[in-house]
Amino acid sequence: MYQKEIKIRYSEIGPDGRLGLAGILDYFQDASTFQSEQLGIGIEYLQKIRRAWLLAAWDVEIDRYPRFDERLTVFTIPYAFRGFYGFRNFGLMDENGTMIVRADSTWFWFDSEKGIPARLGDDIRQAYPLEEKIPMEYGSRKIQAPEDGKEMEPFAVRRYNLDTNGHVNNVQYVAMAMEYVPDAFEVGKMRAEYRKAAVYGDQICPFVTEQDGKIIVRLCSEANEPYAVMEFSGRRGHD
Repeated sequence: MYQKEIKIRYSEIGPDGRLGLAGILDYFQDASTFQSEQLGIGIEYLQKIRRAWLLAAWDVEIDRYPRFDERLTVFTIPYAFRGFYGFRNFGLMDENGTMIVRADSTWFWFDSEKGIPARLGDDIRQAYPLEEKIPMEYGSRKIQAPEDGKEMEPFAVRRYNLDTNGHVNNVQYVAMAMEYVPDAFEVGKMRAEYRKAAVYGDQICPFVTEQDGKIIVRLCSEANEPYAVMEFSGRRGHD
């Protein structure tokens, strides 16, 4: 298990004084990146061999949102490889060791030169120590999204949305989709499926559907092809 102690900073909280969903995912993404750097297969190494880990799906369960100045431990556990896919758990624990957020994620190994998924070599498989996955509800990474959602105003991808791969970062899609989640809707579970990479200058066309107590946001291209689909489920009460 790779883990790191963190402290929630003022610059990371929202108007309610808590770290939001996008901030939590930033910590998770950073944990996996730092683990890869520690193992000698980080950003520079991947750029050298023209490979990248791209995210295919998130599944996140939130018991409560951490507050400003709270001390936490973030951890990540790689637990399986299949074909060109890699699977990771993440979690946030409070000072008492209680897990307040848990997540599952699916990644795929990508040939950045050819622009296609690549089969994982033994060097990468052996570099990551695999452990038992954490207890949580594991579902399909596929999200059934209605095609008749309410169309919202399109917007362009900005430079600050991009990561080192030149694509919109996975957390940026979540932050975009959260704009269509009402303040009164307390997200307790979020699933995200990533289907196509958006780049600088692309137009994002959002479609929003509310059904069965969930909010589903499709972020699509101008040709109505989804870049990413997010499903938000509510939870009872506030912290």
